[in-house]
Parts: sequence; structure tokens; C-alpha cells
Amino acid sequence: MVGKNAAVIGTVASILFASVIANAQQAAPAPPPPAPPSSPAFKTAPPPGGGDTDHDGVVSHLGATLFPTQAIPFPVAGANVAAPVIGVRYWLMPMLGIDGGLGVGWTTGSGPSPFAMAFHVGVPIALASSKHFTFLVLPEANLAFAHMNTPAGMGNATADGFLFDMGARVGAEIQFGFIGIPQLALQGTVGLLFTHAETNTNAPGAMPVSAHANDLQTTVGATPWAIFANAIEATYYL
Repeated sequence: MVGKNAAVIGTVASILFASVIANAQQAAPAPPPPAPPSSPAFKTAPPPGGGDTDHDGVVSHLGATLFPTQAIPFPVAGANVAAPVIGVRYWLMPMLGIDGGLGVGWTTGSGPSPFAMAFHVGVPIALASSKHFTFLVLPEANLAFAHMNTPAGMGNATADGFLFDMGARVGAEIQFGFIGIPQLALQGTVGLLFTHAETNTNAPGAMPVSAHANDLQTTVGATPWAIFANAIEATYYL
């Protein structure tokens, strides 16, 4: 009799325990579905313009940038070959960014027709920011060259120019958040560069002619109005 009662009690206890487990599983909340790709959880940075200042809003955003044009010395007619430089700026953090640019120049016409390329790297450092202004120091370096072959029938003569400079600029960047477009920025700077320039000419039957110069000069150069071409940069942050 005791064995039968124990079996009945065990069966009832098993049924009750299974019922409790089933009710607990039904009451547990289902895990939330994964966030879709368009949700904020997948965004690496807010749109430009967020933050306490316009500058804060472009951190972690890529900016298309128009850098100063490089003037490469060239031995033919004592001319310089211009290479406009375009590239990108990316702020790794509020105080530190990186610049990279590429320039191409090609002179055509009845005169000398050299081809030129220029490479630009920089490390912008934001010293301080207000709502729409950022004060900057810009260590930078530029490498550029120009080359020309003489026209067919005039021998295998070549002319080359080379430019390397490095230094730093100081200035300010203004972002146009006060008119609703914080993505757009203009930067004005002046600085000091150490410059190394070379020119070379080679012609059949003649001694090669080369010249080089090292100089320490400002980014404005000898012409004061050059500040509008050599000291102004434009950036549009994406």
C-alpha cells in the first residue's frame, strides 16, 4: 500500500514540475530581433553638424579637400608647372586628423608641354574650437615632379623638374554652420617650409645641365597676393 501511494505521489509531482517549467518558458520574454542595418546601432558617426561645435560634428567623417596648387620648377624657359592638388581630410579624433592629396598638371599648346604630378600629406592638429571656428597647426610635406620629352625628330632630349618641401602652417578653419551648412569649411593658413628644388636637361651630343636649390620660405612666397592661391583651402565633409 505504501509503495502504491509513493508511486502516485511521484507521478503527481512529476506532472506538477513539468507544468511549472512549461509556464516559466512561456512567461520568459523573447530576445529582441537584431537591429536592421539602417538603425542607429550600425552608424559609426552622426551626420555632420552634431556636437557642441561644428568641428565636433565632422569627427570620423571624410572631407573632400582642395589643397594649394604646387608649382614645380622646370628648366625650359624658366617656367613653373602648376599641379592643382585635390584629396581628402579625415579627423581621427577631435584634436588629430590626416590629409592626403594628389595633383596632376599638363601644359599644352605650341610651347613646352610638360606633365607634372604632386603628392601631399599632412597632419592637421586642432588646438582649440569655438562654435564655428577651429584654430589649427598643420605639419605637412609635398613631393612633386615634372617631365617632358622633346617632339619626335628633335632627338631624345628630356627636361625634368623636382620639388620637395616640408614644414608647418598655422591658421583657422571656419565652418558654415551659422547658415545651415556645417559640412562646408574654408581654411586660411600661413606657414614656413623648407624647400628643395631641382631641374635637369639632357640632350644628345650635349652635357647634361642640372641645377638645385635649398630654401627656407613662407607659404605666401614673394608675391603678397599669392595668399589667395597658396593659403586658402576648401573642404566639404561627407
